[in-house]
Amino acid sequence: MIEVRVARIVVYNKDLIVLLKSTVDEKVLPISIDPAQAQSIELKLEGLEFPRPLTHDLMMNMVTTLGWKVERAEISDLVEHTFYARLMLSRDEKTVGIDSRPSDAIALALRCSCPIVVEESVMDKAGVIIQTEKSTKKSGGTRIERLESKLSQAVEDERYEDAARIRDEIKVTQHSKTSN
Repeated sequence: MIEVRVARIVVYNKDLIVLLKSTVDEKVLPISIDPAQAQSIELKLEGLEFPRPLTHDLMMNMVTTLGWKVERAEISDLVEHTFYARLMLSRDEKTVGIDSRPSDAIALALRCSCPIVVEESVMDKAGVIIQTEKSTKKSGGTRIERLESKLSQAVEDERYEDAARIRDEIKVTQHSKTSN
């Protein structure tokens, strides 16, 4: 699983997209969401509170009142352009997974201050690198040089799974440059 954070919500071709930024590399997972969930996520990101609970606030209140804790939100699968998620809840050493739409899982995770994670295979299938001129200048060097630096740091930190993923990304980047 790859931990992500909500980077922002954007409008693309009239669709609302939540961008989930990986904490281990430059990948971003874009997920199309409904306007109501986008509003709920955005309100929490902006720190706005309402005098009465909105739907995701109600869900959080119900879960905690019943003695459960939301451990994490998982974006667990991608089938035919549809993302699947589940909320992992725990109580008294018991953990259960509850099916959820990704947008609801994200909105609830933000309210519970718990991690949002993405299955590696999902990030591999749908993750993208959004490169802007500003981010290229800020990060310095070519893409391969930046990846090689990340690879060295991952090996030094003994994060071998991350190192393998970065190594594979270097190979793909080198291959795409030689085939152009």
